[in-house]
Amino acid sequence: VRGSLVEDVDIASRIANAGERVLLLRAERDVSVRMYDGLASIWEGFGKNAFRFIAASPRSGLVTAAATVAFASAVPRAFRTPRWRGRIALYLTPAAALVPWLRRADVPAAYALLHPLASATFQVLALDSMRRAALRRGTVWKGRRY
Repeated sequence: VRGSLVEDVDIASRIANAGERVLLLRAERDVSVRMYDGLASIWEGFGKNAFRFIAASPRSGLVTAAATVAFASAVPRAFRTPRWRGRIALYLTPAAALVPWLRRADVPAAYALLHPLASATFQVLALDSMRRAALRRGTVWKGRRY
């Protein structure tokens, strides 16, 4: 999978195609990984996959896109709502929906408060990824162009 843009997915696909079961597990006690070293590499790393994920898996991609839009739209709605209780409710409702997933992943529930902002940022990143794909500019990842 050396030439793959999404080597983790390709490895899992090969394992599954060989008849083996693929599990997604947490292993931070066993290994450490530093995927990115700054905002530019985060943008490049997630941007290389954002549009491709939606194009390759339309059903999953559309569900993810819809959830992202719902979470991200809470932020501007919250600021336009005249009553402060409404603002808080519009911001916290999508964040609260994420708490069970965070608990399941053993992530602090307070991180959910950042999710609407993260979703808005991801929308911009996904649009940039789509723009690059539409303009056929490709993606540069680890020194290789895709």
